[in-house]
Amino acid sequence: MKDDDVEPDLVTYNTLIFALARAGMVAKARTYLDAMAATAPRATSRTLLMGLCKNKKLDKAMDVYKSMIAAGMKLEAPTYATFVRALCRAGRVPDAYEVFDYGIESKSFAEVTLYAELKNSLKWLRR
Repeated sequence: MKDDDVEPDLVTYNTLIFALARAGMVAKARTYLDAMAATAPRATSRTLLMGLCKNKKLDKAMDVYKSMIAAGMKLEAPTYATFVRALCRAGRVPDAYEVFDYGIESKSFAEVTLYAELKNSLKWLRR
């Protein structure tokens, strides 16, 4: 795109990052994340996090999550819910509670939203 003097926007970057993360091409997704980070770091990091969850790359997702927290970013309730659900379904309940607890402490969402997601995700584990 840049070769044709077309500057990618947030939607373009997020689409590329999500698709690459979902395909397991995390290093390539990270290059686009770094290129876009100055413009919209929270939205782009959220996209990478969700793509990694969809691809079950939860160790890398935890790394991205921890870097977001270290940078002082807050996630929205749907992102927390997706992340908690992915962690629970992978049997990583302690990690899910860590994410859940931080969401409560940071007042990033209505508690009821994430309590419901955690409850539903833990029910899924019993199946």
